[in-house]
Amino acid sequence: MEGAEHDRCAEAARLRRELDLARRLQAAIVSAIFSGFLVVDRTGRVMELNPLGGKTLGVTPQEAIGRPVTALVRSRPGISAALETGKAWSDREFLVETSQGPRRLMTTAVPVKAADGSVLAVTSGRRSSAPWPARGAT
Repeated sequence: MEGAEHDRCAEAARLRRELDLARRLQAAIVSAIFSGFLVVDRTGRVMELNPLGGKTLGVTPQEAIGRPVTALVRSRPGISAALETGKAWSDREFLVETSQGPRRLMTTAVPVKAADGSVLAVTSGRRSSAPWPARGAT
């Protein structure tokens, strides 16, 4: 019995090390993405935001994580449609009202689904498009 308990403890320690490595790799990948990157859970709360995504939205990743995406983006974001429909899209332009004012963003959204097809989260890549013209500008 002692040998089996030792083996289980060793396996648990190995799995903890692998999980820690996977988390560190995920954080490095998200930080290295060259466009704004956002992940929201099925309820619309921000799970992940890279620094460039934070800059685009006018918040730090630490300020955003755990908050509803609608608190960061005042116009209805297209990411809500991906949460509701489970359908992905690529390179759609949206006018988004951020704390820095209106911005045109090219977005891509990819739902993450469970084995039963339910949406668990949505990943969204965002990059700035042309600046939105000021009112009255021609």
